[in-house]
Amino acid sequence: MTPGLIAGGLPFLTGASMPQSFSEQIIEGARTGRDPDILKQLLTLRPRNRSVAILGDSRVSQSTTVTATEYSKLSQGFLGWAQFLTNQRFDFSINDNFGVSGNRSNQAYDRIPSMLRSTDAGTVIVLVGTNDPGAGFTALGTGQPPGGTDTIVNLQAIADVIRNDGRLVIFLAEMPRGDSTNTSQRLTTAQLKQHMRVRQYLLDMRNQPGVYVADPWKYTALGTSTTGDCIELLFKDGLHPNATGAYYMALALKPILEGIFPPIDLLPQSNSDVYDATLNPYGCLNANPMMDGTGGTKNTAAVGNLADSWSETGTPGFTRTYSKVTGSDGRIWQQCVNSGTATSSSVGYRQVITASNLTIGDKVQAVCDFESDADFAQTRAIILQVLDNSTINARDLSHVGDANTLWPNIAMAGVMRTPVYTLTTTTVQIQIVTVIISGQNPTGTFRVGRCALRKVP
Repeated sequence: MTPGLIAGGLPFLTGASMPQSFSEQIIEGARTGRDPDILKQLLTLRPRNRSVAILGDSRVSQSTTVTATEYSKLSQGFLGWAQFLTNQRFDFSINDNFGVSGNRSNQAYDRIPSMLRSTDAGTVIVLVGTNDPGAGFTALGTGQPPGGTDTIVNLQAIADVIRNDGRLVIFLAEMPRGDSTNTSQRLTTAQLKQHMRVRQYLLDMRNQPGVYVADPWKYTALGTSTTGDCIELLFKDGLHPNATGAYYMALALKPILEGIFPPIDLLPQSNSDVYDATLNPYGCLNANPMMDGTGGTKNTAAVGNLADSWSETGTPGFTRTYSKVTGSDGRIWQQCVNSGTATSSSVGYRQVITASNLTIGDKVQAVCDFESDADFAQTRAIILQVLDNSTINARDLSHVGDANTLWPNIAMAGVMRTPVYTLTTTTVQIQIVTVIISGQNPTGTFRVGRCALRKVP
């Protein structure tokens, strides 16, 4: 980035100087009378919208995938879980993932201008720095311009550039890496000390206006390790989180996101919320979103009561026991308990949406209330998905990209939401899919309520 002025006209760094601090920028702006609007926006410390973008390395990029047949938020990424745990308080476009595998802090810094041009998201979550020590970076905070080889300088510059554009910054403080199996991911003694120094600097940045810092270390680090090890069961390879590790990263983000974004309820409130092209164009496209009744259609080895208008897809061999339970709010939930031996890899229940209500090019999104108990085994994922033309999936919390991941064995509750998807056909399904391991004995209890497919503007 060219030294001098950045977005909003605030003075930034020149030559090899350290980035100007936030308070210095405020003082300079007040002294010169420049940019009162952006200064006011920075001082209010409120996001300009509900949208969030993410920036960083492979631990960020693995939050989403976009292919010819997959348009999804992934269970091994923190972003989907963060939305889930906060009941979808904030919005995320799948195109606003600015994570790049292998990126160092200088590379993430260099990509910020492009990011700011590409998205209007008012808040940016940043995780980067773990690749710096292996590239010989320092962490002194002096002697390097932004975009150089000092991690602390680069991280501070990342924060300053984003804030100068009137946006909030949330850092994920650096995380443990390496374990007794994946020893190659461990840092050397000197690198670990530098890593911890960077981590402490990030934690101290929470004192800067407009900067928030989430700390997943307490959930993901092996406390007895003297080599900075992670908890092996939370990571795929000693560096990249699996679904459970990503869940805990999101848990660290949860209180910050809930403090920034007010509550919102995107779920249907009754079966009266029915789509009408003229009178209610964003009403529910599917029947019975409240999961009422017991007249659903089940396949072999399924017992109990499945909600009206919903039908099973797949014959996985193991037993699915369906029942209707009443939540503390008085609403009906569809419960499913899995047990037995699987003979295939997935099963779900679905609705096929009538073509008369859909047009190619429509933008749609699915949402549902979800709970699961801490009794899961041999289960890859539980996915909310929109299936377009029987081949293209827009999914929330998909396991794709991590063949060995397992659904977290954690009692949890939240709201699932698929990415906004543009239809290529008028043959569309909304599905709740359980992905299991064929030949194994999957167990687990989960509940779904208020499940809807809607068009979106």
